[in-house]
Amino acid sequence: MPKSKQTKALEFSKNSRAAIRERDKGFCIFCGRRGTDIMHYIRRSHGGLGIPENGALGCRECHGKYDGYQTDWMAYAFADYLRGYYPGWDEMILTYHKWEGFSYPIQTTVLRRDESEQSLNNGSALF
Repeated sequence: MPKSKQTKALEFSKNSRAAIRERDKGFCIFCGRRGTDIMHYIRRSHGGLGIPENGALGCRECHGKYDGYQTDWMAYAFADYLRGYYPGWDEMILTYHKWEGFSYPIQTTVLRRDESEQSLNNGSALF
C-alpha cells in the first residue's frame, strides 16, 4: 500500500537526513556524543514535518529522553539550536496542514453587537 501524503511529509527524506547530519557534524546536539538518531523537534505524532528546520541529530540516549520525558531545558535547547541556523524560524510552519491554502494563525474579525445587528438589518452577510 502506498504511503499517504501526510506520512511522506512527516518522514525525513534521504536529502533531509543528509542535510541534518552535515549541519550537526555527526554529533548529538544535547550531549556532544556521536549522533545516531534524527529527532523531530515537533513530534511526528503532533504533525511535525520531516524537514531540516524540524530535526536534529541526537544520540540514542538523548533521543529517548527527549521523546520519553522531554524536559523543559531540552525543548528550549532544541528550539534555540534550530533558531541559530534558521533566521525567522517559527514553530507554526513545522507542522503538517492538510489544507495547504489555509493560513495560520487564523485571523478573525470580531464585531460589536451593534455592528452585527446593523449589518444584518442592511442585508449584508457577516461572513
